[in-house]
Amino acid sequence: MATIAELYGHPLGSSESLRNLPSATCPFMQAPCDGGGNRDMAELSLGKDPGLRARFNTPIIALGKASCAICAVQSGEDRHIICPNRLFHLSPNGTVKHQQTLRLVCEKAGYSAGDKVAYWSEVTVNQLDSRKRSFNYRLDYVLRKETRNGSYGPPMIVEVMTCSTSGGNRNKGTDIGTAFRKAILASGSEPIEAPGVNIRQVWARMASQLIVKSQAALAWNGRAFWIIQDTLADYIAKNTGLELESLRADAPDEVNIVVSAEDPSIAPKFYAGPIGPKGDSPTFSDILKAPFLPSLKDFVARLRPDPDGVFHVPSR
Repeated sequence: MATIAELYGHPLGSSESLRNLPSATCPFMQAPCDGGGNRDMAELSLGKDPGLRARFNTPIIALGKASCAICAVQSGEDRHIICPNRLFHLSPNGTVKHQQTLRLVCEKAGYSAGDKVAYWSEVTVNQLDSRKRSFNYRLDYVLRKETRNGSYGPPMIVEVMTCSTSGGNRNKGTDIGTAFRKAILASGSEPIEAPGVNIRQVWARMASQLIVKSQAALAWNGRAFWIIQDTLADYIAKNTGLELESLRADAPDEVNIVVSAEDPSIAPKFYAGPIGPKGDSPTFSDILKAPFLPSLKDFVARLRPDPDGVFHVPSR
């Protein structure tokens, strides 16, 4: 059973979480929570729910709604961050809680202390070429260093990949919207069931974009950096052909991954390597391969003794 681990940036039921609730404050954004990765799934209306309204202060009540502020879900022994703002966020007001991750990205991007860097968030690139082929992607952040003459250097793409949740069961009250409402109304830290984590789906989505966005950044004379949680990195290492530890690096390469822990004070790890084969060295295309292949004997043993049916190949 998956349960809510964090609400408004802190453990469910903690004094810090309860302190942030009335103003719906996300400590990583230093602003009201916008729902992060759940923004399209669970926005609660406060208009007809006096119990919910009583939990929030006047500015939030005036908005008439509250975005889903579930930051992390506990599933077994693993705590999965499901909100990208919880893992990494750049704020217009200059507040950055993820200092170590930001420093590492800037270092690998070739920036120095004191450099002025502009950023753009949620940049959509949707373009067709002369053959009607589509390049349609949204980039979480684009960083560009300001030069002395007021222009900008090459773009650095920063992607923040967190786990998503399953739909849950609305009838049983385990969908994320109902779970969020229960968490707000809860009087203590009792476990609140939440939808499970779609970690395989997240890996598949990441694998499909990892190479494309890295190619794009290289074509624009920049680089792409992927920020992921250590639990997702462990899953990728165990369930794909990518031997991540063999790609620990000091210098950036065609594909670059920053692995961060749940605690932002813990130093992140950096991995880098080529997109495709270059000799016998491991590459990030290995993420599309299986970690190992069962033997034919083991596979056949999984087949039922009696087939489900038999057919004859039709003639022409």
